[in-house]
Amino acid sequence: MKRVLAVPGILTLIIAGGMAVNAPAAAASSTRRQVRFRTPEAAMRYLASAYNRHDTAALKKVTNPGARLDLRYMQRTRWAVNLQLKGCEREPSGMASCQFTHDWADAQAKDAVARQSGYAELRVAPVRRRGWVMKSMAGCD
Repeated sequence: MKRVLAVPGILTLIIAGGMAVNAPAAAASSTRRQVRFRTPEAAMRYLASAYNRHDTAALKKVTNPGARLDLRYMQRTRWAVNLQLKGCEREPSGMASCQFTHDWADAQAKDAVARQSGYAELRVAPVRRRGWVMKSMAGCD
């Protein structure tokens, strides 16, 4: 009969052969690490990277549900690719307006010859635990 001793803060792994190995519990949850962004620029660089990788889990860390829908639509229609942050401007309201450029996907680039890149403006707000998150899309071209 096997007995496993549970110790708070320690994760016990039972590997092949029935041998138990203790590891700090934090090691098991490192993939669920909470992120906090100190500036709107840091949050939006993270967002652009997650968007370009199609990383939905990462996007959840820096968007609200409505904003995620806007970004998913952009990804599913594939009209905006290679999202790149250009900068953010703080507003008197406490929010920030962040400007991005993007490339046009070939299938949707109606003016590809005249216009080499598109533009998007995202509204970003401070949030207590995460720092800054995308609240909405203010416009795109």
